[in-house]
Amino acid sequence: MADQIPLDEFVLDDIPVAPAAVTTSTMSFEIVPEHAIAAGEAYEQAALEAVTAEAVAAYPPLPVEPRAQSRHARRWVPARSDLRFEPSGELRPSRRPLPEGVWPEIVYGLTMTAVNLGDSRAVRHRKQLDARIARPVHDGARYVPVLARQGGVGATTVTALLGMALAEGRPGRIVALDVHPDRGDLATRVDPAHSALEVTSDPAAADGIVLTDASSNLLDPAVQQALQQADSLVVVSGGTSVQARAASDTVTWLEQNDFAELAGNTVVAIDTATPGTRYESLDAIETHFQARVRDVVRIPYDEELVAGAPARYGALRPDTRDAARDLAALVMDGLTSTRVGRAA
Repeated sequence: MADQIPLDEFVLDDIPVAPAAVTTSTMSFEIVPEHAIAAGEAYEQAALEAVTAEAVAAYPPLPVEPRAQSRHARRWVPARSDLRFEPSGELRPSRRPLPEGVWPEIVYGLTMTAVNLGDSRAVRHRKQLDARIARPVHDGARYVPVLARQGGVGATTVTALLGMALAEGRPGRIVALDVHPDRGDLATRVDPAHSALEVTSDPAAADGIVLTDASSNLLDPAVQQALQQADSLVVVSGGTSVQARAASDTVTWLEQNDFAELAGNTVVAIDTATPGTRYESLDAIETHFQARVRDVVRIPYDEELVAGAPARYGALRPDTRDAARDLAALVMDGLTSTRVGRAA
């Protein structure tokens, strides 16, 4: 068309625009450098860490260097040197016991029993726990009170769980003594058809390994007698900072009331099924107690323990049984083979 403007002569001024179509608004863009974005993200992370640090500060002071943890979040107990197995690799018929574990059993079968690699690491650990739980004690009963300064943190549950693990893993009597002044419910937490643990409220019937489930009042006469008799001690903590502080106060009370030696021979069981448990705080709680007592075990949540019905040891989840066996082994580690220096 004749009125078209050639592209090489086109300028913006050549296009007529109605005044009403012109607006005065503008738009601006800001180019933010990458280092400024990184600085902003770092500021947000620092603010989040500050809030977390403020929450952790509610706990008692924590040690700087925690002990190493096992795959179950409990301390790995090293094997005794005389129990370790070093594969010889000799191609000869084996006179040692048959190996346990998938790979050792495969090699043993494929080589027609010529190569015995021994047990797998998991099997060796299981057998070491078996030996620790079954270690012999002599000269009468051994007393292990299970205490909680605060009610509702699972002391009765831990007593039942520990008792069932001991009854399953060692010969002789395992007695759980319920000395609550208001008649506790320990007897209702154990299924006698599925465990050899004996539950009684008669102190005269106590023999063998005796666990005592008592009042949370440390000045209660039954608690005082249990502490005087104690060969070792289990203190139960819940999974919150308030519950952990109450358990820590229990250890302090022991240290200040002529039970310092017993405090040093204490195992803390952290019941993670208590309401309000913050799983992100459990490491800090555990680290604190590792600096104060002999050892720490976490008791995981398990439907079998919170259902209200008698607990069946065989129905517990594998990690719950592992925790119970760890606790049983640690308790037995703290018992001398013969009675020495314990109050009558």
